[in-house]
Order: sequence, then structure tokens, then C-alpha cells
Amino acid sequence: LVTKSNFTEAKKKFLQLLPNAAFVTLDEEMTGIGSRGNINDSVQERYTRNKEAAEKYHLVQFGIALFLPGPNEDKDFGEENDLSNIENFIVYTFNFYVFPNSKNPLNNNAKQDVVLDPFCINFLAENNMDFNKWLKEGVPYQSKNVVDQLRARFNTKWGDGHDPPRRKAEHGPIFKVNLVRPEDKIFVKSVMDTVDTWYNADEADEVKDLPSCNSFLRRALYELLEEKYGNDLIIEKCPNTQQIRIMKWNKSLRLKSLSNLENNEIGLFRIVEALSNECMSRHLPIVVHNGMIDLLYLLSHFFVKPLPEYFDEFRSVFSELFPFIFDTKLIAEELFKDVEGEQIRPINTTLEVLAEFFREQGNSKDIPQITFPNSEDASQDQAHSAGYDAFLTGTIFLHLSRRIKGLNDLKNRINLWRGNQYKSSIRCFYDLNVRCAKNELKRKLSGDNGSPDIIPTEGVIA
Repeated sequence: LVTKSNFTEAKKKFLQLLPNAAFVTLDEEMTGIGSRGNINDSVQERYTRNKEAAEKYHLVQFGIALFLPGPNEDKDFGEENDLSNIENFIVYTFNFYVFPNSKNPLNNNAKQDVVLDPFCINFLAENNMDFNKWLKEGVPYQSKNVVDQLRARFNTKWGDGHDPPRRKAEHGPIFKVNLVRPEDKIFVKSVMDTVDTWYNADEADEVKDLPSCNSFLRRALYELLEEKYGNDLIIEKCPNTQQIRIMKWNKSLRLKSLSNLENNEIGLFRIVEALSNECMSRHLPIVVHNGMIDLLYLLSHFFVKPLPEYFDEFRSVFSELFPFIFDTKLIAEELFKDVEGEQIRPINTTLEVLAEFFREQGNSKDIPQITFPNSEDASQDQAHSAGYDAFLTGTIFLHLSRRIKGLNDLKNRINLWRGNQYKSSIRCFYDLNVRCAKNELKRKLSGDNGSPDIIPTEGVIA
């Protein structure tokens, strides 16, 4: 379980383990999922409903399970990520409580509301969700555009880590403050003398807050400090006060400030960013269960908001960030679609039913062994917590991947529905393959205005 208090340690561990993962599973708990829609909805209509929910509601928990090959297993999975020869997996689960920053750090006047759907909140409460922990200890997070600006502002202020920043003075000589009143001159001289003493002391504190004063005197101090100390001082206004804060530039202090930025402002985005980078660099598979709403939240809250209006645009953007996705619900439906009788197939393909079905089937010799190095065994966790559900998704994926043929034919296909406008053996899905997005874009450019919502050869499984 990860909160603000242990996020730094969990982040470090996650970033160390991620490069060795064979696949990663995700699950999220949120404050709302919106309307389920109508069974006759088109792909675009269903996407629009889910898109609106992902943009309106917020995350409560973000669960990730890393499935790593055992110590003696082959780490080279090939371009197709063949996991069939791995006999042992080590599983690390991370269940993050997440809560958005109350204020935009780039704009103190910009606040965001947290919207709750009573149905979802009641469901989570019935499954022992700790809302006090969510509100008080949730890890903060930002979207990519805010993070990019925060990092740019940090580098302008602190430099690249090797040398002090080379910045221009905030106030040009044309607008230089001219002190006239004797009491202002006395105040400023007293402050500058104090700064000189602090700066030249061998064992002075790294950070010093100057006396409170009005904006006119703060500007005068800014000018004098920049003129005298240049880039050797970091100068900023103290938050929520009328004071100036000064810091001696050094690499150690820069690292402390960077750590504060990463943990208290950027937060969970660093985890999601690392995951996306790993997926893009080596096509690391992401596994979800009935996960379209999870993927929409992932994109909306961390990368793109508002989400693209059209589904074909969404999947083009998403495939750039996460190019290799599996949905265990869709795989299970395909595996069991021609099987009759409750003794040899589950009664449905919900996460809990599939997990219990495979548990009762027992671990056959071709199913890998799973070990948990975590102090808290994932198998003892609580159902409908994001970390535990991510773990369940991974174990189900291992069972399915050993039983179904043509697994890679189902990649980037996310369960949608079994519609009554088709015969019962046809299942519709969201196809996230870039190829399909490019085909639809080509059709639009050619002047074909036909609906791109459902493509019989690409949008259904017969």
C-alpha cells in the first residue's frame, strides 16, 4: 500500500524493477464510471460516454503489478513477448492511493473539483475503501503538460545540476527601484547586511527567509540581491507570506528541491511516465481486465485532457504511449465462446469468477509458479482494491495465455460488448491497433464520410 508517507521508497523500488518486467497489469478504482449506455450503442457512442466519465471523475486507487521472470529464467522475450517458456514469476504489487493536488502549482487561482458518483462511492465503501487515507494521504499527481512546465521552471531556477542557472535579472535597469524614504533605505541596508553575514558564514543554514515587507521593498531587494550575488543565490517568494526566501546554490540543495518537486507535485505521473517509456522502448505488454475505462482514465489524468473527440483519434494517441495491450476479459470470451457446460467453463468472465474458476481447476504443470517477495502477500489483499485486482488480472492472464492459441492476434483489442444486433457468437471490441486508425484516417482524407465506428473485419470476433 503506497501513500504520501512511503511514496519515495515505493517509487525507487518500482523504477528499479520495471526494466526487468515481462508484463505489467493495471487496475484503477475511481469516483465514478458514468452511464453504462445502451447495448445498441455504436463504438463511438460508447467511447463518448466513457470519455465524459474519465474527464469528469477522479482516481481513488491506481494498482500496478509487475510480473518478473524468476532468477534463472530467460529475460529475452523477443519482439512478440513470448512468455510461454517462463516457469516462474516473481510478482510485485503496488497499490497507490492517489488524490489530485488541490491547486495548480502554475496558477494559484486555478482549482479543480473532485466529483463523486454516489453509486461508485457506496460500492467502494462496501468493499472497505479507506476514504480518509485517500483524502489525507493520497499521492498527488499532475498531467503531462503541467509536469513539463514544472520541470522547465525548475531548470530555469536551478540549472541543469552541474552549474548554477544563467538567468537574466527579473527587473531591467529601466524600471530599477529608487529608494527615497529614509526608513526604506535603513530597512534594505539592514537586510542586505544580514544576507552578507549569512552568505559568508561557514556553517550557515542553506535556506534563509528574509523579513516580511511590502511588494515595493521586495522588488528593491530582488534587484540588489541579483546584482550582488548573481546566479549564486536562488531567490523566490515564500508561499503565502510577504517574505523573500534565499538559498545558496549547490548540487545538494538542488537535489533536495528536485526530490520535493518529484514527490509533492509530480507524484504518480513519474510512475506512469516511466511505464509508458518502457512500453514504447521494448513493447512491454500492459494487461487489463475489461479495461477501456481504465485506459481512458490513464490517458485523461496523466497525458491528454480533454481526450480526443473521436475514438479513432484516441487510439492513435494511445498507441503511441502504450503500443501493446491485452484485455483478459476479451481473451476469456474468445477462449470459452464455443465451450458448453458450467463444469468446463466459468459462468461468466468477471474478474472474480475467472480467478475462482482457475483456482478450482488447480495449477496444471504448464502454469508458471508465482512467488511474492513483498512483505504483504498480494494473495491476502482485499478484493476491489486496485493492487489486488491488478494481481488477479495477471494470474488470469498467465492461465489464459497457456490455454489459447493465437494470443497475439488479440493484442490491442479491448472488450466492448456482446450486442443483440449480432448473433450471440459475435463479440465487439475496441481495436487499438494503429493500423486501423491509419486506415480510418486515409478513408476520411479520401472523402469517404461513412461511419468508422464498427468495421466488420476489424471490430468483431466471429
